[in-house]
Amino acid sequence: MTCAGSAGSLHADRAELTSWIAVDDHPEGWAEEDRKRLIQTASATGLSDEYVRSQLYHTLRSLSQHSRQP
Repeated sequence: MTCAGSAGSLHADRAELTSWIAVDDHPEGWAEEDRKRLIQTASATGLSDEYVRSQLYHTLRSLSQHSRQP
């Protein structure tokens, strides 16, 4: 069985992504170095949780600003 965390990280590695995030309701399986990329949701509420949406917004905004810098 493959954990979502390890599968997500493997996909990012294969695609040679340098800037990426993951939204997951199961934090187990994520490597310590990838946890900073993880936005954890609750299974029952997912993205309907206002705090999670705020985290996602700020993370995406930060990634967008970093990608625009020369």
